[in-house]
Amino acid sequence: MEATSWCDRQGRILKEVTPMGLTMVREGAQQARSGMKQGDDALDITFSTMVPVDEPLEDPRGLRYLRVSLEGIDPENFEIEGERQRLREDTLEIVKEELALLPAIRIPVREETLAVFQEPTPFLQSDDEKILRLAHEIIGQEKDGVEVARLLMNWIYQNLEKRPTVSLPNALEVLDQRAGDCNEHAALMGAFARAVGLPARVVVGVVYMGTGFFYHAWNEVWVGSWISLDPVMAQFPADVTHVKFIDGGLAEQIRMAQVIGSLSLEILEYR
Repeated sequence: MEATSWCDRQGRILKEVTPMGLTMVREGAQQARSGMKQGDDALDITFSTMVPVDEPLEDPRGLRYLRVSLEGIDPENFEIEGERQRLREDTLEIVKEELALLPAIRIPVREETLAVFQEPTPFLQSDDEKILRLAHEIIGQEKDGVEVARLLMNWIYQNLEKRPTVSLPNALEVLDQRAGDCNEHAALMGAFARAVGLPARVVVGVVYMGTGFFYHAWNEVWVGSWISLDPVMAQFPADVTHVKFIDGGLAEQIRMAQVIGSLSLEILEYR
């Protein structure tokens, strides 16, 4: 994937062409609004990618079970099956995880099969001195995997400004800027967890937000089992409206382009 950016001498991005084909230009508020369409012809990018539902969910954050039907995508191309998600033909069941049922896991986790989820990557720089130092400072002497994950998540939730960002999420840059959307939150959480020896990965999919399902990124951490965690919403585990399609790096996440605009989702049951 390629992104092309034009920057000034202070490092501010003036123009950027993203891997998804969007061109973003830095403008003042008045200048930006001068070209915006109004009324029925206006296009909101976020809402244009929403997956609508027939009826709104009641108390989505308090749900422990969700059953939906999926249409418009080939499940074979995605990582839909998992610890909390079960797919039967086109029907998907999601059950919220129970942290109390997990065995006690201490960090650093030393399982060979999980080693790849503890390694640094070009975007999750868990071996960087700044990330290492701050991650260990946040958890202090805590060694229990669940509590470590909770401490790291809460720090990110409390210290990162929530704002839309068009960039390739990079944990080190996120730490410097202390701001971003779900992608930036997930990148920093993944780097923090790996830095202290807790296996972690970034996952992407959709989440219910008031009127329908929207693109979203969050994390899974291994604490005896892969458990969902959302540092934007401070949820551990994440609620069942988090529907996962992909886990992995940016090369894998680009497959979400097959979902956005194609997915149809019908809510069948929830409680």
